[in-house]
Amino acid sequence: MLTTLLAHRILISAAPPPVWHPWPLSHLAEHAPALEPAAKALRHHNRSGTGHEERIRIRHRVNRELGAGDGQAVAVDTRLAVRVELHRQVAEEAARAAGVAARIAPKTADQTAWADYHRRCLDTYGQHALVGLLSLTGPAGLGLPASFPGSRLTAPAAHPDRDRERALAAAAAEAAAQGEVDLDLEAPAWRHLVGAEPDRVPAHTEVRAHLLSASAADVDAGRFQLFITGLSRGAGALTGRFAHLPGMVDPRLDTHLPTLTAGAVPVQVLAPPMAADASHVARSPIVASRVLVIDTYPPDQPGVEVMDIREVAVRIDPDHLRLVHTPTGAVLEPFCTSALDTRRYTHPLARFTAELPQGRTGLYPTNRPWPPTTASFAYLPRLRTGRSILTPAQWRLTPHTWPQARSRPHLPLPRRVLLLEGERGLPLDLAEPAQRVLVTDHLHRHGSAVITEAPDPDGFSWCGGHAHELVFPLGTTRPPTPCPNPPIASRARSAAAVDRSAWVSAHLYTDPCLFTGVLAGLSGLDALLGGVPARTWFVRYRDDSGPHLRLRLRAPAEPDAVQAAVGEWARTLGEAELIHTWRLEPYRPERDRYGRGTAMRAAEDVFVADSRAALAQIQACGQDADRLRALAALSLLRVSAAMGAASDWLLTRLPRSSEPVDRPALARARALFTQAEMAPPHVDRAWQARDEALAAYRRHCQDPLTVLPSLWHMHHNRVHGPDRDDEHRLLALARSLTLSLRHLPGAAHAPR
Repeated sequence: MLTTLLAHRILISAAPPPVWHPWPLSHLAEHAPALEPAAKALRHHNRSGTGHEERIRIRHRVNRELGAGDGQAVAVDTRLAVRVELHRQVAEEAARAAGVAARIAPKTADQTAWADYHRRCLDTYGQHALVGLLSLTGPAGLGLPASFPGSRLTAPAAHPDRDRERALAAAAAEAAAQGEVDLDLEAPAWRHLVGAEPDRVPAHTEVRAHLLSASAADVDAGRFQLFITGLSRGAGALTGRFAHLPGMVDPRLDTHLPTLTAGAVPVQVLAPPMAADASHVARSPIVASRVLVIDTYPPDQPGVEVMDIREVAVRIDPDHLRLVHTPTGAVLEPFCTSALDTRRYTHPLARFTAELPQGRTGLYPTNRPWPPTTASFAYLPRLRTGRSILTPAQWRLTPHTWPQARSRPHLPLPRRVLLLEGERGLPLDLAEPAQRVLVTDHLHRHGSAVITEAPDPDGFSWCGGHAHELVFPLGTTRPPTPCPNPPIASRARSAAAVDRSAWVSAHLYTDPCLFTGVLAGLSGLDALLGGVPARTWFVRYRDDSGPHLRLRLRAPAEPDAVQAAVGEWARTLGEAELIHTWRLEPYRPERDRYGRGTAMRAAEDVFVADSRAALAQIQACGQDADRLRALAALSLLRVSAAMGAASDWLLTRLPRSSEPVDRPALARARALFTQAEMAPPHVDRAWQARDEALAAYRRHCQDPLTVLPSLWHMHHNRVHGPDRDDEHRLLALARSLTLSLRHLPGAAHAPR
């Protein structure tokens, strides 16, 4: 039984070499003394004075003692006894090229899956909820994002930038037609291919490149090219497996890493690979003062703090997800020092924790921006920026096109190429008949071949002709996002709390233009409930099934009777062609956002009153958009005043507009501010009722101003729907109103 438990990793043994131990044979010898002679021989092998022939004999001997014969029990790392120093401008060029790569990179399925997962977390647990990591990813939680193997979530629909994809495909087609090998992204003809700066970028990455130059003096003089071969998902991903070699990686790499959230703590993830034969690639020593241990034996090293995965929770914020160390409240940003394929060989929790902080960024930076529509193109041109080749020229060959590929006058194959197979490239010299045979064999086996240009060996002259790749660790220079308020809770919820009260939650799917008609029909529901008005509030929402109203209602009747009445009412809405689908869902109060106990009940009273106010505003304006925005801005300031916000506080928290102010709406709002009698009577009554609900809620809030942005957000949602850009414009309009009112003592609704 013990063997079975160990085999299934239910128990973890100290005997197998953990993934963080750089010398696995020495570790094994500590637990099996019979292996000490082999470990000692290997240490002698690694000393600098040991001769070449002796090293070969030692490797054969160790393989025999380990029972591997001539197999692969011993892996060999090669390190040249040289030191290379490069001019700073080489690293600066790599950083500049990485910036351009970020601007041309397509949106990936991983980004879409993480955006979907964030939305699901908000929907299930609510804003600012703190959910245990193992609970969230376990059977009773949401599980893993849709891009993870074995996820039970449906993959979200992709939303690529069609305009950029068409522009890139058109550029590739034009280059092929014109016989152009090189597209210079800085040239006027191709500058449009480079998009704007992305909203979010990874905190750090690594650029892998060949440096090509005729001499070391030319490198120093700036006469060089960088032939970019790839970008990594984070610092240490490419270099971590060599970190045990002196001078390769800073032993305290974490102290140099930027973070996406201010004050966040970089943490190294230690986890075994999902395949035992990948251990050598996954093995990386500890290069951080804090480590997150997953399914492996924890290290016992001085100066290294071990964090328990059971003490990590996921903080669900409006902008993105964050990992939190619950005993200290610190925000964690884990990183993996492994180049393992994340989709097949990386431990799912290691991948989850490393990806989560960067889930809304370009998770896997790429220098290959070509869209799927170009996958069958016979030719793709080289992409260049400055002194960097971002993407080499590429040819797709068939048995029919291969014989003339080198001799044809139009876009012939170069002599030096790489034959691609998956992520690997086989360097070939097509002037050699024996190497051309390899392409022919590949075509016979696969039916097609993808070949890219390779660096000219003359470009390696600056370092004596040695083939090489340089790795440049890079970090973002953008300031981190401030750690959000309210403060992170001290304990995590194990699962989403389903409300056991009499609230019923109905999701009514229809076009947003019909939402007002649906809400106007609530009187029909009251009739089905015996004429007693139900307490209702609503949220406009959109998910994979489409736009819908989320209606919460509570009535003085048994829940079963309420649900039956809702079903009958929904049937009449369907017959009137106001909705097309509906369903009942559990109601999960957002207690981490609005408070617990009496505070949550008081908040629900606010939701009811705010929904009535929003509906009154919509009905009072008809098709007059300026009047609706004016009333909405006025309503936001009325909410702010009821929660105790002073004008000085509002001017620091409401955003400035990056666009011209909506002057017609501003003029309407000023008039309403100064002449209260201009507000429709039913709107004013709804506002007064909401003022009373807010006053009651405020008495139960420890810090009323902390929750005010959430109340703004939900009021905009009820009036206009889920649209962050439009919400920003409305809040900016409210800020302009606040400035106007500071000098108008007669303002009826202004915060003081």
